[in-house]
Amino acid sequence: MATGTLISDRSWHSNPSFNYSVIYETQRPNKYSATVKVRFTVVVRSLYTSCSFGYPIYFSNTIDNQFRTITSNFGNGIKSVSYTSDWIEFFNSGTSLSVGITPKCGDVGHTSYDTGTIYFDKKEEEFVGFNSHSVKATYLTSVEILYNSNKNLVAAESSLNGGNWKLLTIKSGNWNVGNNNVVYTISGLNPNTTYTIQTRIANVNGLWTYSNKLTFTTKDIARISNVNNFEHGNTVTALITNPAGISGLNLVMKIGGTQILSRTAKIGSNTISCTDAELDNLYKKYGAGSSLTATFILSGNGYSNSKTCTVTLKRQSKGCKN
Repeated sequence: MATGTLISDRSWHSNPSFNYSVIYETQRPNKYSATVKVRFTVVVRSLYTSCSFGYPIYFSNTIDNQFRTITSNFGNGIKSVSYTSDWIEFFNSGTSLSVGITPKCGDVGHTSYDTGTIYFDKKEEEFVGFNSHSVKATYLTSVEILYNSNKNLVAAESSLNGGNWKLLTIKSGNWNVGNNNVVYTISGLNPNTTYTIQTRIANVNGLWTYSNKLTFTTKDIARISNVNNFEHGNTVTALITNPAGISGLNLVMKIGGTQILSRTAKIGSNTISCTDAELDNLYKKYGAGSSLTATFILSGNGYSNSKTCTVTLKRQSKGCKN
């Protein structure tokens, strides 16, 4: 802790006249700390015996730009009052801090104002920092994070959704070398899910620096976005989305538990026409009815989803249209 006198025994106007001082205390965890705490004790003494101080006495500071009231009525005669502020924490950029005090006296509202300045030593630049930190790429069940530190490291870890800190799985770059791009991977995620990720890095003194938290969403599985109703013997169109670029997609049409057709699927519009054999199998499912509910199932990479449509029987429909 450091203690000093910021403004000491300095008199203002001859009428009224004051002595005043502002004493400050500072707290700093260590010489590498990026934050400093400071508090002030303000003492004001009136030297003017016949003035009734009907105005508050204030002091302000440039940390939070707030006014603090010392007293609401100073009273007659030679008196002194004091006020000690709460601890105020701020980021230490190595610059200065100003504090002002403003007593007011009498109905005419004479005002005096003065300031003093505290100079803080700049924190020693022992903390490692991030030159960059970003999401490089997202996939179906994984994400790639890129970071670049300004100094060499002795440790680097990540935390997913505020969970435990874990060692990085490096894809490229030298994780412990400063000023080079490093890419690490988080795997085993769920598709189409939003996560937060944070990275921390440590220097040779074991001091950690924490990145900002990044938010990302994994890619979705391949899906049937739409399949149209169709008449028996006509083509049917299935629209496929595949944001993760899953390969080997397969599209199946079923009536109940019976598979009618199977096709290789692609992104976008898939126009399907059935063979005579497939159409005959479909025809047998109508029974006494004239329509069926067809279920289309898209699968790939262990994932599947489905949509249904209605197939309507036409009279004397024997062949497929191409």
